[in-house]
Amino acid sequence: MVIAAHTSGKKEDHSYLPEVLSCLAAKHPSDRFIIFSENAIPALPDNCISVPVLPKSINKLLLFYWYSYKLPALLIKHNAQAFISDSGMLCAKTDLPQYLYFSKTPDTERKGFFKKLFTKHLAKVITIFSAEDFITADLSAKHPLSAVKIKTVYHGLPKTLSFGNESGVIENNYYLYIVSAASAPHSMTVLKAFSQLKKRQKTAMKLVLLLQNTEARKLLPDLKNYRFREEVIVIENNEERGEIVKNAFVLIWFCNYDAANIAFTALRESVPIIAEENTLNQMLFGNAALLTNITETSVAEKMQLLYKDENLKNILLENAGKLAIKYDTDRAADLIRAAIIS
Repeated sequence: MVIAAHTSGKKEDHSYLPEVLSCLAAKHPSDRFIIFSENAIPALPDNCISVPVLPKSINKLLLFYWYSYKLPALLIKHNAQAFISDSGMLCAKTDLPQYLYFSKTPDTERKGFFKKLFTKHLAKVITIFSAEDFITADLSAKHPLSAVKIKTVYHGLPKTLSFGNESGVIENNYYLYIVSAASAPHSMTVLKAFSQLKKRQKTAMKLVLLLQNTEARKLLPDLKNYRFREEVIVIENNEERGEIVKNAFVLIWFCNYDAANIAFTALRESVPIIAEENTLNQMLFGNAALLTNITETSVAEKMQLLYKDENLKNILLENAGKLAIKYDTDRAADLIRAAIIS
């Protein structure tokens, strides 16, 4: 069988499709996979052919042009029998069975022509593969036409974060807070909550602020007048640091879904999570995380609960283990192939 697919290959797009395709190719060496991408995808199996998208689709209009005028001939050239896209677009000029794959909720800002095009493609698609329950729920609610076509296949968990051991933090003796563009506005709340914990428990616990990028440092509040500044460690997330997530006592995660790999790493490595109480996190974590309002008092209470209540911590970790079972790349690949060959 020859399966063609389009994916941008950009890290910032956070698509799980390349990983699934690579797994499919390894499991079915007699199949061929034609992967169209604007960016190189590393470590593909031998039965994968990588074809660059030219011209590069730097905007939706160029991508639509490529789908309309370049892709049809490429599908014929490579004798494709099915086509999967993670861009939200399909090829209008082919009779091949086509599939959409979503690693996150589709762009809600589609207007005019592209809004109509998206609706048209939802009507044409054979099956829609969704990587998460909340994506399935969002698509079903906003596009009822798609509800009967959606199959939630989930995805794999990230590999262990292992960057050496140069962080300078003590294993399992710190709360970890991820600082991203989304979570940075809540940094002061977390710092104040940590102060409450220190005053109440007289604990040696530290607070580690792990920066998503160099820009995140500019978003941090000034710590020079913070009473417990000696107990706060700021670390940039680069490949010279230790296994920060794996060795944390608790992960405090107020990021958006773009940084979900950190939360998934915590789940797999038996690190309890404190997350914001909202619809997305309720669907994402269920009872595998301790949900909280983002207020100084509420966050401090949750930090203290996990510090004192070993039974609660064990329950969360047991639930996290059950949740992690459904996140499996092999299973996702099998579900996708079964849908394509049915």
